[in-house]
Amino acid sequence: MRIAADGYLDLSDSRRVRTPGYYDHGLEPVPEGEAIAFLLSHSFRGHRRVIRPLSIEERKRIRLAMWAESVQERMSLVDRVWRAITPRRRARATLN
Repeated sequence: MRIAADGYLDLSDSRRVRTPGYYDHGLEPVPEGEAIAFLLSHSFRGHRRVIRPLSIEERKRIRLAMWAESVQERMSLVDRVWRAITPRRRARATLN
């Protein structure tokens, strides 16, 4: 792996690089009831309409959120799950 002078990874390098990210090797998913309880305890007040059940990958993300050491990391994982299971909100019209 080569690192360019500006500090970024050189993507023209033909060798494969494993970037930091979400890897769940051997991680057990949280039970459905416990996962929903954790999501509801880490959400903001207001109406949220869940449009589908949690997938196994999302329940694994909740397990990672439970183990997270920082609040920022925990809320980032919880936010990803919320965005995946709730409908997108339409953007408000801008005033011209």
